Amino acid sequence: AFADLDTADDTTTDDTTTDKNNKKRRQQVVSIEATIIDTLSLMSRLHFAHGDPAKSVELGRETLRIRRSLLGDDHLSVHCTLYNIGLALQRVGDAEESLRHCAYFASKFTSAAAAAACVDTARLS
Repeated sequence: AFADLDTADDTTTDDTTTDKNNKKRRQQVVSIEATIIDTLSLMSRLHFAHGDPAKSVELGRETLRIRRSLLGDDHLSVHCTLYNIGLALQRVGDAEESLRHCAYFASKFTSAAAAAACVDTARLS
């Protein structure tokens, strides 16, 4: 088996195997990051539901920061997170910032059906 390592074909196979392993590791990291984001989002919603909107805003902003870095600004999950933060900000009493978040959310949808679908998703995220 050791002699096979010196052949060009086996080196290619080793490189391919390494590439596949690296791809698998990257996928696992992305999966872990997605789980962390979902957990933060759910924690934010729990704090909101249990009367701690300030903590909800804090966790929501961290969720938003990570989602934007991984998904970009124009992803449904980012829009839903902004909506959730807007709701929590309203409960905190920051009407101006709440309006800004909700207006951004609303500006991303051209139909009521699309916005309603996102609102349903936001309730779960």
